[in-house]
Amino acid sequence: MAELDYLEKLLEAQKIIRHDCMNHFQVVHGYLQIGRPETAREYLMKATKSFQRYSVLGKICLPQLQAYLTWALASLGEQGDFLTIQVEDSLEAWKEDDGEVAEVISALFEPLLKDLPQQQVQCQMLIGGKEYTHIHLLVHGQEYLVKEYAGRIKAWSEARHFRNFTVRSELTDVLRIQVGKETNNYGNNRQ
Repeated sequence: MAELDYLEKLLEAQKIIRHDCMNHFQVVHGYLQIGRPETAREYLMKATKSFQRYSVLGKICLPQLQAYLTWALASLGEQGDFLTIQVEDSLEAWKEDDGEVAEVISALFEPLLKDLPQQQVQCQMLIGGKEYTHIHLLVHGQEYLVKEYAGRIKAWSEARHFRNFTVRSELTDVLRIQVGKETNNYGNNRQ
């Protein structure tokens, strides 16, 4: 995708987030109007928690990847709990490859995004790490669903060649997708 596509996704995410914020404000206002401040406070705490999941994305210094992941979280809405994103470093070493890594992640993640809430699938994305520069995408679900995703992802990854990234998938009870970048820090090993 081009940079403009990621900007459009970010603007779409902004609209979704703004709409959600306004809805939350209206609910809190309604509770206060009917004299239920404790219920308003509880609701506000719950709403605040749902927005905290965006804060982890501020640790990613790749604008296109950050835009895509913000859109993905916003698109999930209330079902955002099905996706966990953990960032262990800023991916500074990937700055020149922002577009490429965003393309890899979006291509792997798009098929999952449609089915995460409906199929009760849990997805965890781990970005960075102490030893290697990588992204792990772990999908927890029923075996048939995992196999279905594995087939789609393997077919896609075998058909595409990326300049600096490798995509590996391992089928166990959990589908593990690892996207790695060659790095000089660790002996030019691909992960």
